Amino acid sequence: MNSSKTNIYVIILLALLVPGMTACQKDNSESSPVTDKPATKSDSSNVAGLLAAMNMHYFDEPIKAPEFELQSVKGSSVSLSQYKGNVVLLSFWATW
Repeated sequence: MNSSKTNIYVIILLALLVPGMTACQKDNSESSPVTDKPATKSDSSNVAGLLAAMNMHYFDEPIKAPEFELQSVKGSSVSLSQYKGNVVLLSFWATW
């Protein structure tokens, strides 16, 4: 391939890539910073709406989970009490 054809291909490639790369960048100029403000009733209803959209349930009052123990993928026993005070998300799935 000669030099002029190579230059044309590079220019075309840049003309296609640069707009795509700039379009993928997130504009954070209008977003507000994260604050430690207390949750309000509208925050809770917004969270409840988002969870409902994912077929999940929102509990207004926390419900204490019963103590249980499971085997980890490494073979050791893991109990729920080991994570007391932390948020725990359990995802049970199967391959059948």
